[in-house]
Parts: sequence; C-alpha cells; structure tokens
Amino acid sequence: MPNKPLSIKDQVQNLKTKGLNFENEAATELFLSNNNYYRLKGYMFAFQDSNRYFKPGTFFENVIELYNFDSAFRSLVFNAIEKIEIALRAQVIFCYAMQYGENWYRKSRYFKDSSKHLDFLSKHKQALNSSKELFIIHHFKHYPPLSIECWKSLEILSFGELSKFFENLNADPCKTDIKDHFKMSSLDMLENWFHCISIIRNICAHHGRLWNRTVWSIMLPINGLPGGFVQNMSVSGNKMYASLCCIQYLLNAIDPQNDFKQRFFDLINKYPSVKLNEMGFPPNWRNESFWR
Repeated sequence: MPNKPLSIKDQVQNLKTKGLNFENEAATELFLSNNNYYRLKGYMFAFQDSNRYFKPGTFFENVIELYNFDSAFRSLVFNAIEKIEIALRAQVIFCYAMQYGENWYRKSRYFKDSSKHLDFLSKHKQALNSSKELFIIHHFKHYPPLSIECWKSLEILSFGELSKFFENLNADPCKTDIKDHFKMSSLDMLENWFHCISIIRNICAHHGRLWNRTVWSIMLPINGLPGGFVQNMSVSGNKMYASLCCIQYLLNAIDPQNDFKQRFFDLINKYPSVKLNEMGFPPNWRNESFWR
C-alpha cells in the first residue's frame, strides 16, 4: 500500500519515533517546508542502522550538515566539470576545423558508426532549429542553414552529447592530438572519462546526492599517466574518489595553476565529520604526491 502524505509536524514526529533528536524543531519544520522529506533520505541513511533507526545521539542537524556539505561539494565539482567540458569542445572544434574545414562534422567518413552519426545530425538539426542562442539565430537569418560552421553548431551540445560525439569519432591524428592535449595515454580511457564525468555533471545539474553516490565506473590507469597520477589503484572506480582523481588530472592538463585541490581541502576541513571512506577515499590518500 502506498504511504499517505504527512504534514510537516507529522514528518518530524515520524523521525522522532525512529530515534532522531532535534535542537530546534521550529527550524526543522521550516527546513522541511522548503525541502522534500525524501530528498533527505539519502543523507539520513548514513546515520541509521540496518533497521532504519537512527544511531544514538543523532540529531537532525547532523543530517543537515551532511546535506550542506553535499551541496557545496556538488557546486565545486560542477564548476570543475564546466572547465573540462569547455576545453573538450574547444579542442574538438579547433583541431578538426583546422584539418578538415568548417563543416567536417556533417561528413560520416570522420565517424566510426555512420548510423549514430546520422542520428546525431537529425537530433542536432532539431536542436539548432529551436535554439535561442543569438549566434545561431543570426546565422539562420543571414546564411543557408547547412552552411553553419562547427564553431557555432557544436557549441550548443550538452556535455553528454559532446562525449558521445567524441567517442564516435574515428581514431585519427586529430583525435590523437586531443588525447595528447589532455595528457592521456589511451583514447579508450579518455572517452570513458568524458562519459563518466558527463553523468556526474548531470547529477550536479539536477541537485542530486553526490558525495557517496555509486556512479558509472571510471577507468583507472594501470601504468600511470604522462602527467602523474595516484599510485594506489586498489580503489573503487564507481565511487567519487576515483572520479575526483580523474577530474583533478584533467584540470591539471587544462590549467596547471587550478585551485580545485585546495578548494576541496578547504571544504573537507569545514566539514570534518564527513566520512571520506564512504566516498571511496582510501586510507592515507593525502600521502599521495598527486594530492600534495
């Protein structure tokens, strides 16, 4: 049987019956009136036993602290991924346009799977026709639609679309140049990283729980990477630690002076109660030269 809706006060009472304490019930009711009860469930689990009762001494404020950490963590990761997405788009546009001309992206010979490419062109045509970007509107007003250059056309791709587009490109000198730009040793690994990071980007964009999320497994290098990587490979590829290592690596390739590492350190120092092992962080991870 589906559960019946509960008033805000009944939601608080329900949490009380499960052993949760409150420092300020009025503040709790205000919070719950602006945040869906089930939005907090993923954070409550960290403080509950196997029967879903709260561990002794747990306060609602502990849950909110974890919730606030995750919010700040999402913002940090989202901003980092933005730089990676923009860099990938710039590299694809520049490298291929210089080699194959402004309309190369319309030609199936540059792609592994021609059917996927045709599907891309069909969907992309619809996206262009409905785009509100001024540079797209200006082009359609003054020039033939099919003449739209890649530096305009590919600019409107989402990161997810861009990662799939990149994956479908043939392994040719242009794609190798992009691999080298990001200091990667394998195209397969780079394609996997972009795909995994695009999924994380969507979680961030939709304000989903991220900190201890099980995500799409990211490939970790067995023999290191040209730009230097973590040494401990006995970590889970589907937890956030592995993804953070890859995000940091790509940022180092894009901007060696980036401050992502320090901003993350500042964040975990602000929230010392957060259990990093639940994010996949191994013991002594700070001893890695990569994180120093």
